[in-house]
Amino acid sequence: MENLETSDIPPDALSSVQSFLSFVSIDQTILVIGAGINDLPEKFNKRGLRIVVVENHPDRIEKWRSAGYQVIEGAPEELGVLKLPKEIGGIWAGSAFEHKSDADLEHTLEVLHLILPNKGALFLSVPKGEGEQRTGNQVTHFYSEKEIRTVLEEKAFNIVLLNAQAPSYITIVVTR
Repeated sequence: MENLETSDIPPDALSSVQSFLSFVSIDQTILVIGAGINDLPEKFNKRGLRIVVVENHPDRIEKWRSAGYQVIEGAPEELGVLKLPKEIGGIWAGSAFEHKSDADLEHTLEVLHLILPNKGALFLSVPKGEGEQRTGNQVTHFYSEKEIRTVLEEKAFNIVLLNAQAPSYITIVVTR
């Protein structure tokens, strides 16, 4: 796939984004989990990739629907019961797991492994560090490079790229 316009992508995430896109062909769908407010789904769409957004925040659902995207309402931990498209070539989880416990991440990774086709790619980003932080009812689990590598290998993913250069997050591309 042709390289993405790189001016809006943080330099420390660029290799991960490009690695992910190298696994997705133009006739496949990228399932974007927790699209949030970033514009990468729009950039993927401009390259001709079909985008289906999974989102549970009402304002974001409206944003993506009004922009013409197919939106499936739900949270990452509900993926196992949502009606998802069959022609998925890649799953973009971005920072969908930023405020999830390690148990939520591990469970969702198991479901993603089942959803992802053979040779399909998963992109995710996790907070870098150690331990957990609770703010109200929100939890953030921080991962060391070793810890996230172990979790992914235990879930039977093949790690294509694990980039821990950024000070606050680790970007990862895995395949099934």
